[in-house]
Amino acid sequence: MLAAMALASLTNIYAIDEEVMVITLKDGTTVTYNVDKIEKVAFDQIHIDEAFTVTPAGGEAEIFPAIPSMLRVKAAEAGDPTQFAFGTVEATTAGDLCQGKYALWLTVSAARIYNGEFDLAESPDSYILKLIEYTGEGDPIIRESVTAGTLSTTLNSKNQQVSIVLQATFDDGTTVTTDYKGLPADVESVEGVVPEKQYGNEIYYYDLDGNAFNATVESVSKKYSSFSGNTTFTFSLSEDYNDSNSEIRFAMGSDMLAQFEPGTAYTVAMAETPGWELRYGSIQLYCSPDDDPSKDYKNQADNGTLSILVGEDGKTYEFFIDITNSYTSFAGAHSDPQRIILNYKGEVQ
Repeated sequence: MLAAMALASLTNIYAIDEEVMVITLKDGTTVTYNVDKIEKVAFDQIHIDEAFTVTPAGGEAEIFPAIPSMLRVKAAEAGDPTQFAFGTVEATTAGDLCQGKYALWLTVSAARIYNGEFDLAESPDSYILKLIEYTGEGDPIIRESVTAGTLSTTLNSKNQQVSIVLQATFDDGTTVTTDYKGLPADVESVEGVVPEKQYGNEIYYYDLDGNAFNATVESVSKKYSSFSGNTTFTFSLSEDYNDSNSEIRFAMGSDMLAQFEPGTAYTVAMAETPGWELRYGSIQLYCSPDDDPSKDYKNQADNGTLSILVGEDGKTYEFFIDITNSYTSFAGAHSDPQRIILNYKGEVQ
């Protein structure tokens, strides 16, 4: 017992209190410093440039102290707008900007460019503004409905430096500010700032009200008709639109199909490439050869893009079709919002 008491007494001798400073951060973590080791405590202000700032609604501002690259498309002719694109990474082309987190695409009318400040809400026809947020997966988020803000652009006639000062609020509450001065790099186009949508084996159909229906292309078969001379490709879909329209049929005449050599990718304007027909539900579109006696009685499409690659093995195909229900016939011209986007890459039975 005496030994234990002695040990306890020694332990108390070596137990001491130290004065410390405990700093609690906003995320709940703490940092502790021994007061004896602190020589000076000071609260200083650090200046951070805000060349480009994005603030989500109710969120914290993301501040980018510099604009690494400014791309510009000059007006090709008098009256044409001027376009700018920049983001959070260095870029020589607009497509390079897709590697960053944000990009801004600004188009300013000929009447407003380099003419100082104007109110965005009061002059919606004087500009187009798109804030592109790259998610890293799937399509980017694009904000383009501006509810408030101002824009100022000026040009120094001596050194050709451009100044862009922007404050804008989008309809979802996101705000963006820009403060730039420098020499933009002139390019032919900045449209690549919005990457092309990557489609799988699928169809997008937009109805008369603009509603989108999406389905997977489960299989594709082809059949040749000696009577018509057409090869019909039938795309079987995973779902029906309004309990119908579970197939898309796209037929090409022998002359048209023969021009697509295996192993070579082609993109053609469908309205200028005779020899095809497309059917999906109530949509029936054609581009008939002039020697077709029934041409005037068919809906001759005035638009559409077809990309096709026939595999060298003759069994695999790549199809991309983008067409709206706009055409002419003996009854006159017709156009409505219905649109078909079809993409497929794989084997054809």
